[in-house]
This record gives sequence, C-alpha cells and structure tokens, in this order.
Amino acid sequence: MTKTIEELIAILVGEEAVEVAKILLKHKEIIDEQIIEELGEQMTIKDVRRSLYKLNNLSLARYRRIRDQDTGYFVYWWRLQRKRLKDMIIQRRRKILNVLKQRLQFEKENLYYTCGFNKEGCQPMDFELAFEHDFICPVCGKEMDQVDNEDTIEALEEKIHLLEAKIDADLQILDE
Repeated sequence: MTKTIEELIAILVGEEAVEVAKILLKHKEIIDEQIIEELGEQMTIKDVRRSLYKLNNLSLARYRRIRDQDTGYFVYWWRLQRKRLKDMIIQRRRKILNVLKQRLQFEKENLYYTCGFNKEGCQPMDFELAFEHDFICPVCGKEMDQVDNEDTIEALEEKIHLLEAKIDADLQILDE
C-alpha cells in the first residue's frame, strides 16, 4: 500500500482502518475472520468490523453476504473499492492543486508592501491596502517598501509541478 493511500484512509477512517485496508488490498475478497488471522492479535473482531463498516460507509469497501449452509449464519465477503479509492485521492490532490494555482495567479497579479515586520502585528499588504495607508505601516508607523515575491512564485510553481507529477504517478500506481 502506498503512503498516499495510507494517509487518505487514516484521515478519513482512522489509523486502525489502515491495517484492515492493507489486508483488503492483498486479496480480491476476504471475510473478517481471515483479516483477524492475518493481523494476529493487533485488533479484535469488533475493531476490524468497525473499520470495515467505516470503509463501507465511505464506499471504499463493499461486501457480499452469503448464508453459510452449515451454520445458517451470514458470512460477509469484503473487498476494497480500488476505483473509489483512486478517485478520492485524485479528487483531493486536484482540489489542492486548484488552490495552489489560484494562489500563484494572485501572487503574480499583486504587489506586496511591508515595513519589515518591526513589531508584532505588522503584516504585508497588497498595493491597494498599502496605498490606503500612504505606504506607512498602521502598526509601527514605519515606511513600507515593495516586497519581491519571486521566491514565493517559484516555490508555488515548484509545488504545482510536484503535485501534478504526483497525480500522474498516483493514476499509474492505482491502475495496476
């Protein structure tokens, strides 16, 4: 299981569900008792079933129910919904990518001014706000100078590039 998948499951369902999902990934279908066997004594049957139901509620896992002919009880065969997992990872990454692109556009289109942060509460301001204050910091009273935000722009462009590469890599890994 990739770190990306583990992180997503941990965020959405909880840490204990990660171990259950790892086992589900290894098998096409598996029953909860077999998951317990593979985990050893890491989790109780109650914890495993709770994790399975949480995964099911998010459509990350599905089950099919079959009646055991000998006991008359239902047996639940669980499987991980790989396509749904892939879609959720890509959706989350694209949301972050859109935010970064908006921030990059904002950084490219705006000028910033600062006093050098002489006191607590001093903050950079965009051109309009700095103009309203006659380019004088309203907190410390020092004259404000234009800030070179090229480093910020470069950092955002690099993050965007890396995230786009991660999305492409995730698509390839999850298609396997």
